[in-house]
Amino acid sequence: MDNVVFADRIASLWQETLGDEIAKETDRIFLQNGYLFVNLKSPSLKTELMMRRTMIAHRLNEKLGSDVIKTVVIR
Repeated sequence: MDNVVFADRIASLWQETLGDEIAKETDRIFLQNGYLFVNLKSPSLKTELMMRRTMIAHRLNEKLGSDVIKTVVIR
């Protein structure tokens, strides 16, 4: 699979993996060179997800069936 296909799947997996409330607070999510960039509206949610970003990358990679996400960048 190429990065465009992964990017499309990641957007839907983000909501499935992290839930509706977090998805509602997500402004933008995109994959670039192994970095998953996530823009969030809530400062407190940013802090929470920063602490969980390794776990998030692991869970998304499991669902994708590939280690396409190297790092999650929360903004």
